[in-house]
Amino acid sequence: MWTVTFDTAPVAEVIRTGLQATGALLGDDSVPPPTIEGIGGGEEFDIVPAVCGDQNRNGFVNVLDAIIGAKIVVGEIDPMV
Repeated sequence: MWTVTFDTAPVAEVIRTGLQATGALLGDDSVPPPTIEGIGGGEEFDIVPAVCGDQNRNGFVNVLDAIIGAKIVVGEIDPMV
């Protein structure tokens, strides 16, 4: 399993984009790394407009967002759901 994290510039409208792994190199600079070929297709996803700190995605940042953030910090809410 691979996890990819990347940042995008703020957008004004939904942008459809995708990500596909065609091959991955494993190792470090001291030895030639082996290649693992990509299996299957890629994944498409949307980059959506957002307000920084808007945890509940209602378009505003207020105390409800702070409560959600605190619940994420203490493990009461899974941020990936």
